[in-house]
Amino acid sequence: MPLFGTGFDARFWLNRRRSGYIGAALTWSLGLSGLCVVVGAIVYPWMGLSRAGIANIAAATSICILALVAHGKAMLTNPGTVPRDALPAVLVGASRDEIARIDVKSIPLCARCRQIKPERAHHCTRCGRCVARMDHHCVWVNNCVGAGNLKFFVLFNLYALVYSVYALVLSALWWWHATHPSTRVEIALVLCLMAAGLLFGTVASTALWDQLDVLRTGMTLVEQLKAATQEGSARRASGSFYEIFGGASDEFSLTWLLPADVWFPPSLKLQIFGYVLEEELGALRRTEKAATAAVAALTESDYDGEHLSPQFTPTDTFGGRCSIERLAVDNHMADWCHKTKVL
Repeated sequence: MPLFGTGFDARFWLNRRRSGYIGAALTWSLGLSGLCVVVGAIVYPWMGLSRAGIANIAAATSICILALVAHGKAMLTNPGTVPRDALPAVLVGASRDEIARIDVKSIPLCARCRQIKPERAHHCTRCGRCVARMDHHCVWVNNCVGAGNLKFFVLFNLYALVYSVYALVLSALWWWHATHPSTRVEIALVLCLMAAGLLFGTVASTALWDQLDVLRTGMTLVEQLKAATQEGSARRASGSFYEIFGGASDEFSLTWLLPADVWFPPSLKLQIFGYVLEEELGALRRTEKAATAAVAALTESDYDGEHLSPQFTPTDTFGGRCSIERLAVDNHMADWCHKTKVL
């Protein structure tokens, strides 16, 4: 079993292409060297260890660390590949009779990795796997950008943009207001910093703009390219921020701005990734049986409370507050949820 790789048996995710190593190493080198120039050639010679100097050193170091951590997690996090034991999402909530009527030929398979291929998954030739909601393969993070690591990719570009703007503004202020004598080496380093900041700021802002377009259209870059070449391709509804940053709603959370692991509720996870694991399917069925038993017991009572609308889709989660998810909801189930005050 390989320790690192992108195959089914790899313990830790890492694309081992040399071109990706070069791009990732260049990114880290520019980030760390930029920090050294900001601190060693601008802040310390200009401000010393004054309050302003310490504040600028802390700010530059914090932004650089956040950017590199986000880059590392974008590189080392599985982008959302379809695992070997993945099952089609159509099995969720289906009875045995419905499962028996499913035409196996109607389930899409990937001709390359010989696994089921969810609706919004695409095969990456560089990773050799199908990736759920694949956006593109980025050489700078040496990884695919998909549902599993899109948050880290967005945060990396956001931090890189802030870092670049900060370095450019600080360099301009140093150029006009610094009173200490500067050596040619310091001037050359600051000019290189400004050039790198302008370059990376442009790249990062372009990447962020592309992701805003993904949110606006609800389609990844790969899907947009395919839609442009296919007549009559349906345009999806706009996306949601929590589909990128995790959580159960679009309500802002501080974790959105931190490179913390992404959590999706089971219903949203199934909607985003498009497959279910065997153990997850078993857990959902056990929950369904327990819910059915609870409904049967409650329907024997004379409860006459208000009825909730039964117009639920399999992706509804009752606002994220009901523990029963991905189940088809009828009138009795709606009454049960209302009576137990989970809504």
